[in-house]
Amino acid sequence: MRIIIGSLMHESNTFCPIPTDLAAFRPRYGADLFQEPTLALKGIIARLQAQGAELVPTLSAHALPGGVVVRGAYEQMREAMLERIRSAGAIDGVCLALHGAMYVEEIGDGESDLLEAVRAAVGPKVPIVAALDLHANLIARAVKAADAFVAYRTAPHVDIEETGQRAAKLLLK
Repeated sequence: MRIIIGSLMHESNTFCPIPTDLAAFRPRYGADLFQEPTLALKGIIARLQAQGAELVPTLSAHALPGGVVVRGAYEQMREAMLERIRSAGAIDGVCLALHGAMYVEEIGDGESDLLEAVRAAVGPKVPIVAALDLHANLIARAVKAADAFVAYRTAPHVDIEETGQRAAKLLLK
């Protein structure tokens, strides 16, 4: 099985006046994402590798909670992910680590926008599963674009890596 993996995580606070730019995310592209994956992505990788899946890495980017994400920064990361998806060839699934509360200037809900773009790139039959923060904001657009979501079960979040594993397990089913 060939599985697209990636992560784009930010908890946006629309009251914070300081925008979150590209430098705040410290993005890693392609195979570089294996160097320092987010905890949820680490869980996704471990579960999928244990099952012998071929991983197609796209992007790993995480910024500390802060102000609204700068549109240009988000679009650069989204396009980098989509470029790798489009050039991947045949794939069997997509497993992403997201936050669920990313707000992008002039776009709004970042996760919905990203999931819609990924769905458009992979087509209607490829399953998409995402790991999310416990207090993710899921709207109809995101739910329509993905097949399933798995959220942290604890606060404080001590099960982030486990959540990534559960997302990957669900995708494999």
